[in-house]
Amino acid sequence: MAPFPLVLAADVPADATKVLAAAQRPRAAAAFEETAAAAAWKTKPSWALIAGADQAINPEVDRFGARRAGATVVATEGASHAVAVSQPKAVPDLIREAVRAAS
Repeated sequence: MAPFPLVLAADVPADATKVLAAAQRPRAAAAFEETAAAAAWKTKPSWALIAGADQAINPEVDRFGARRAGATVVATEGASHAVAVSQPKAVPDLIREAVRAAS
């Protein structure tokens, strides 16, 4: 469990990281094997939440993908990969922004 908080949830309270680490499931191999029929970002608007202190996915890699997709970017500076836990308001705020913009 020691690497879990540092890599995935550095900004989450220790008691919560224990639960997150215990509940985490292994990655499904199918996630790397499935292909998409079409890339939705090529024809639909997209939004990206960039966790500025993510140690699991480099924020610059996220920014590159967001720029490539023409996404509207919302940055959460200091947020870890577990941004939905550490900054629970950021995710629904982004979803509401996307819904308003797409309506």
